[in-house]
Amino acid sequence: MTSIEIIDQWTTKLTGLPADRIARARERIDAFGIEHLSNELTRRPDIDSAAACCMVDSAIDALAESGIEESKLVAKLRGDRDVWPTVTELIAGRSVLRVFDADLMLELDSGTSASGPNADFRLKAHDSALGISVEFKAIGLSHAEIEFFQRMAPLLPDMCPESGVLTSHIAFDNPRRPHIPSRVQRRANRSQDRRRQKKLPPHIRDLHGAVAVAHDTEHHYLTRVQDRIETALRQLSDRDDCWVALWWSNGAPAIALRQAFTEIDLPEHVLGVMLFGAAVAVPSAEIHYYDIILPRNELDEREIEPPVLSLEDNPLGQPIFDALHCSASIRPTLLQHPVGIRGQRQPLLVRDGSRSIFPFNLLIAPDPPQMRSFVTQSEGSHSP
Repeated sequence: MTSIEIIDQWTTKLTGLPADRIARARERIDAFGIEHLSNELTRRPDIDSAAACCMVDSAIDALAESGIEESKLVAKLRGDRDVWPTVTELIAGRSVLRVFDADLMLELDSGTSASGPNADFRLKAHDSALGISVEFKAIGLSHAEIEFFQRMAPLLPDMCPESGVLTSHIAFDNPRRPHIPSRVQRRANRSQDRRRQKKLPPHIRDLHGAVAVAHDTEHHYLTRVQDRIETALRQLSDRDDCWVALWWSNGAPAIALRQAFTEIDLPEHVLGVMLFGAAVAVPSAEIHYYDIILPRNELDEREIEPPVLSLEDNPLGQPIFDALHCSASIRPTLLQHPVGIRGQRQPLLVRDGSRSIFPFNLLIAPDPPQMRSFVTQSEGSHSP
């Protein structure tokens, strides 16, 4: 098997995306002739790239069906050297179509002038000049968070157990390293790991990797959320009812984001904030898409959790969202091929800070309840 074939096989095991579907999406992305896009999505052998190929491929189809010319979508990808802000924007555009009336026309980069407000998406009826404008912002890792990923990345290979995935928890600003099991400890745990692995579904049984969960990052994330919302407001014209859309990267619980934007003086024409994103939670081999609507307070005065619209109506959608809600944090992650090639394990998914935006939130194991009390202690009282 080639490295790409191994990646596709494991992408299927983790996300449910068929290997032939991934291959077709990869061919289409390459056909665009955008070198920096292909380097990131089709030539980089990892699960994030393979899944993103399918996600953006489906998004282009959906947006083209809504009336946006494919050439404009490709041009938008061509103009983004960083790749991921536009990739997530197009995926979010597909979510916009799910939230609003399917009969509305969708416009891309609609604005009053080159120097004036210019929203990423605008929906309107065929016979009306009024519309709904949506400005999208992807919130990636901060510089400090990237440094944390880079600090943890060299430790992840040594943290991997003989089988399965080890999850370690550490305070974000703790200078000490997470616990790395010794050779003796790994040997002692081997038989226990094998018994535990037998109870897992077949497609997950051979996962091999490590995750370092950083706690005490929510307030940093919420500060960035406020900054991005304020930036988005400048792109929204008062000719329309407007929404700010954010890429949900699980940096903080979704309900906490409502408080973040209530502290901003929203203009009357801005109705609230929407969170668009996707999630994979082991052992469910499926990408769950979540559209989370947070209207401004005067539009929804009921004290309820924000509504969640999942792409698929299935019983797993809400429990997975709840698990993510209770496990909001950044997670340097390494997943490796369990068998290896020529004595070395091939990396399958590496979240090491080289990317600041991910195509989906990945939850290998929900945080145990005691970790939530660990996170909510007052700042400065944390222990490793």
